[in-house]
Amino acid sequence: MKKRFIALLLAGMLLGCTVCAQAVSWGPVTSSTENSPFSVEVIKLGVRTDAKGAPYYIESKNLAAYPQSTVYYAIKLTLPSYMDANAHYKRSDLQMGSYVT
Repeated sequence: MKKRFIALLLAGMLLGCTVCAQAVSWGPVTSSTENSPFSVEVIKLGVRTDAKGAPYYIESKNLAAYPQSTVYYAIKLTLPSYMDANAHYKRSDLQMGSYVT
């Protein structure tokens, strides 16, 4: 009975780890945004040190995350002008500072 329990526990732990590892991706969002004028982008960053030892960040396309490593990233949010938002949503009442729902 104990051996079966240990085998099931081990199998559950192994499957649980592999499922979590497959859920993370740096790729583009797979859900449809219906050509929204808003966009969000995640940018991978690498950290370097200058001559004085101060850290600075650079964009890097070929970085990978490893266990026990720190991941640096930036989020780029692109907002349309109110004229572009009016054209996209087929409205004319949007102006600077309007809420879009």
